[in-house]
Amino acid sequence: MRFDDNDVVTSVHLDVDADTITEALDRSCSIAEMLECSTLRVGSRGIEEDGPGYSSVVTSVTSRDSSSSIGDSLLAAACPALEKFRFSEDRYSIIGDEEEDESEVFADLVAPPRFFPKMGVTVSSVSGFTAKHARADYPEADYPFRSRETYDSGRVHSVFADAADQPDEVVVRTQLWLAAADLTTAVGLLRQPLYEWGGQAVELLPAGARAEDGYHAALLGTVASDASTNREERMLAAGRDTARFFGIPEDSAIVEQWPRESIGVVRNPRTRGNSTGARWFEGIYVRLGADPLGIVDNSTSRFESDEDPEEDDLPEDDLTDEQLSEFVEVFSGLRDVLGQVWLVVSAEVRCSRGAVAENALRNLLDDIRPRVSAEETWVIPEETSECDTGKYRAQASMHTFGRDHRRVLDGLMNALDDGIWRGSTRPWGTDTNEETAIRWSPFGATGEGDITELTVRASYGPPKWLWEQCFEGL
Repeated sequence: MRFDDNDVVTSVHLDVDADTITEALDRSCSIAEMLECSTLRVGSRGIEEDGPGYSSVVTSVTSRDSSSSIGDSLLAAACPALEKFRFSEDRYSIIGDEEEDESEVFADLVAPPRFFPKMGVTVSSVSGFTAKHARADYPEADYPFRSRETYDSGRVHSVFADAADQPDEVVVRTQLWLAAADLTTAVGLLRQPLYEWGGQAVELLPAGARAEDGYHAALLGTVASDASTNREERMLAAGRDTARFFGIPEDSAIVEQWPRESIGVVRNPRTRGNSTGARWFEGIYVRLGADPLGIVDNSTSRFESDEDPEEDDLPEDDLTDEQLSEFVEVFSGLRDVLGQVWLVVSAEVRCSRGAVAENALRNLLDDIRPRVSAEETWVIPEETSECDTGKYRAQASMHTFGRDHRRVLDGLMNALDDGIWRGSTRPWGTDTNEETAIRWSPFGATGEGDITELTVRASYGPPKWLWEQCFEGL
């Protein structure tokens, strides 16, 4: 994430009353989407007594209006956040002398908790010129592994200041690239590994200026280690365990001597062209007592392990007992699938005949089936129609045995590579969403029979058209 001189950078800090970091991530993402923010950091507040357990910061970058003063530009950029949290404009203070030095001008607001659930809100804005030199919220990493030709347009790493409780605590940082065109989709791709691996902090930054550049993600956590072993052995053990979790050979873990101290490192042995799925592993870094990618002062922090997710409730319906009984007779075992996830998959295919589009969709569904359901699923073909000159659209419904649509979508997105995912439902992944819609655009789909766009809708229970068919004659 980079800030140009003509940008205005607005950050909203939130205290999040959540039990797990994944819950805090979801709530913060909802706020970020409402405010059209592209960047998100979430971490434990490290406070043992009662109070919000997590804090987050969401950031938006807007271009400055050259015809307006810097003060007016800062205020205009902050207006969506001020309106969201019902703060009056006169409470947003412009600090500094605009006539003397615009680079020293910023705007700030500190306010009491105003948002459910118990979020203490702070809003601030700075000019891009200032932000380039003083990134308080996203400080640049001290020693990033950076490929300039690949990441020339985007920030790769920034530092977590409060990463450990004790100087000898093992801190592990994992870097991922996500095939996500927006923040909501990036959160959807990160939620499952964050939940399974655990962690106390997470950061999501756009990888470049274009949506197809995807997102960079950083996961930070502390791990238990054997205090009787030496420093190098502890870092190697943590690196090997984390590598194993992400499917990287354990012997990839090494200890390198960096300019100031030794650091545990696991690099991706593959190139991006050989990567699979929508998550691409970039690297693991291990250090004692601090974020491996920054030399920082440590204060307090804590590790939060996630609780088991609650089983989703069955969707509501208006069936009488008699109708439900008849329905179950027609579709044996359908009662059990009411709480299971269904996918409606629509594929736009470059072809001159509908049959080619149907075959392309059928082959795709055969490939992704093992990733979305642990048991044999069934696919119900739907309509196929010409959608454009030289293109046909084929659609089918797929039943899965999953009860968590977030996990099903995670498997789906990581079954396809060489493309970028977008969230049509913004935000998505929360318990209140009845349906989640996402889209996939492959890179370089130019041949006959190639899928040029994929749209997927995930919901609990069969799709509407199938319900209507079931009720005919009842």
